[in-house]
Amino acid sequence: SKRIAPMVIQNWFDPFHQDKAFRRRVESINEEQDKLGKVDKKILYQGYSTLGNQWKYQGYEDNPVMTSRMLLAIAKKYGVS
Repeated sequence: SKRIAPMVIQNWFDPFHQDKAFRRRVESINEEQDKLGKVDKKILYQGYSTLGNQWKYQGYEDNPVMTSRMLLAIAKKYGVS
């Protein structure tokens, strides 16, 4: 059977769960495809749960992204919530 490579990989991503090793792997694959001239074979990394709603599935009652003092201070500085 013919293997079809992924075009998009969706992964949990927020300020406290960045999965840097996995993103480096995707980046490495894309660099390899560039060298081979196969730009159409590159993989798009798409983050989901960027506001941290996945933490409840990890057993947290409070969402650490939405309750982070650091992130709340940044939001206040720029007038956003």
